[in-house]
Amino acid sequence: MVVVLLAWPAVAHANPDVVAAIREALSLAVERSIATVGHPDGFYGNPSIRIPVPEQLNKAEARLRYVGQERVVERFEATMNYAAEYAAPAARPALLSAVNDLPLDDGRRVLAGGETAATDALRRHALGRVIAALTPAAAQATERVGAARRYKRFLKDAQFGGLVNVPPVDLDAYVVTRTADGIFHAIGQEERRIRLDPTARPSPLVRQVFGR
Repeated sequence: MVVVLLAWPAVAHANPDVVAAIREALSLAVERSIATVGHPDGFYGNPSIRIPVPEQLNKAEARLRYVGQERVVERFEATMNYAAEYAAPAARPALLSAVNDLPLDDGRRVLAGGETAATDALRRHALGRVIAALTPAAAQATERVGAARRYKRFLKDAQFGGLVNVPPVDLDAYVVTRTADGIFHAIGQEERRIRLDPTARPSPLVRQVFGR
């Protein structure tokens, strides 16, 4: 008996135009997002990604607000966001490099996925690189904008009288994590816009592929 093996066509999910369009759209989303978040009020002025006081410090924050020291809290929160805005551009090279080598063997599945499917794939692929790129930049930024000084003032005022036990927080690591979260959120928003808004597609290829 002769067994005939049928070869499935290779075009179903590895269409080069689809892959190229996804990479172009992601690169565009990265560029637009870094430009958006990496300037004054890019984080602090955006409620979706604004960095709050760390959860471990919620009791201390509540005490300060209760005794009328809202400005101590607000200044501390502001400096963390300013640090994120200064640090964010450092992630750009790592993100663009990750877009270029992002595995897209099933490009059509990504194209047909949710409104942030490509961003979700990029985050899984690139988060480690982004964290590595942001870590030294955030340390410099927190020093530059005085976040560490504001943190110490926050702790000192919150612990006045010994009524609140404030746990230690790795401020640099917290800012790095929240900065990465904010960047990927912004990239996802740009991907969504490219998918939904024809005017956000600058090239013929992106218009062709994402306009289907």
